[in-house]
Amino acid sequence: MTISLYNDKNACCGCGACLAACSSRCINMVRDEEGFDYPAIAFTRCIDCGKCEQVCPWKRFPKVSDRLLSPAVSAAWNLDEDIRRKSSSGGVFSAIARHVLARGGFVVGAALTVDCAAVEHVVIDTDDKLHQLQCSKYVQSSIKTSVFDDVKHALNASVPVLFSGCPCQVAGLRFFLERDYPDLFTIDLVCRGVPSPGWYKHYLKTVFKNKVTGVTFRDKDQGWRKIGIKLSLESGKTVKTRNSEYMLAFFKYYSLRRSCYTCPYACLERVGDVTLGDFWGIGKYYPRLDIDDKGVSLIITNTTKGQGLIAAIKSQVVMTEVSIESAVAGNSNLVKATEMPAQRKSFLQDSNLLPFSVLRKKYSLLPSPIWMRVGSVLKSAGRKMFSSCTNRFKHGKRR
Repeated sequence: MTISLYNDKNACCGCGACLAACSSRCINMVRDEEGFDYPAIAFTRCIDCGKCEQVCPWKRFPKVSDRLLSPAVSAAWNLDEDIRRKSSSGGVFSAIARHVLARGGFVVGAALTVDCAAVEHVVIDTDDKLHQLQCSKYVQSSIKTSVFDDVKHALNASVPVLFSGCPCQVAGLRFFLERDYPDLFTIDLVCRGVPSPGWYKHYLKTVFKNKVTGVTFRDKDQGWRKIGIKLSLESGKTVKTRNSEYMLAFFKYYSLRRSCYTCPYACLERVGDVTLGDFWGIGKYYPRLDIDDKGVSLIITNTTKGQGLIAAIKSQVVMTEVSIESAVAGNSNLVKATEMPAQRKSFLQDSNLLPFSVLRKKYSLLPSPIWMRVGSVLKSAGRKMFSSCTNRFKHGKRR
């Protein structure tokens, strides 16, 4: 057999396209010691067709036929306050998804499993299921072969499909489909990297003895900028924390998949029709757009299809054109992959071996000192006060 999906783990993003493309169904995902899933081939059933290699987004970069010469960059948020509150950033994804659903289409995105112990891509067809796809999930999602097949079947029947995922997942889907479909619309996310599903499951099991019935990775009760997890437990208790070991490990880049540190999709040549993300740091460049701390979305429109999607939701959002430089300033993964820290090599192995009390100290997964938290609050209050005074000054001059 000559098939070789990857030579080392840096060259596999785990998108699942190879499984979906395999006609003999001889590939399965196997979880490694770091908690990530990798494809394994049963060579006794392999017919050496090479389809798995052909769809691998790490072996080549997909061509996007209707790419704009100059992508449009915008800051935006949903006019529906409830949607904006329930979304991780500004609620733009929900507006696009509802537009596709209203056309009788399907929407595919990442959702928590029923037991909240994993994240997987699902297909929805009604508004009442959209809540499953809202909000960021800081865990690598799995995409079952059935999802790939459902997307292809819908597109062959001329049913619109909106697919949202990490850039590598969008690329994997494009290769699996083999051609562009007029009814396929894709959203790629500004991605720092995907944390280990195994580490996530271990964290829930170790830290929360009661069964977890709900997880919000980006709880906005204290504002958009104060990122924290909110968990609902079987006992009825709700736990909120801004300094969980899980999120601190993510922000220190200890828990990401190896391929994320060499990601070829961390670039401005996007593979989605639209790119969405949080518009971090927008207040530095556009203070008037950063006054309520409720969340601002970054939109990069990459294709003519993307133009159509954004045009369709303009009445539902507040949207302002901005510079690409301001977008990159707060989202460096638009131009470069996350750098691997030295401690990444041992963290995921230690997370399964060490007591959490030891793990916290060894990897500094501890809350920030009180003086830093107070300083952050004062800085935020000062920014709001400055913005308020500036607005009053401007309005006064008009009078």
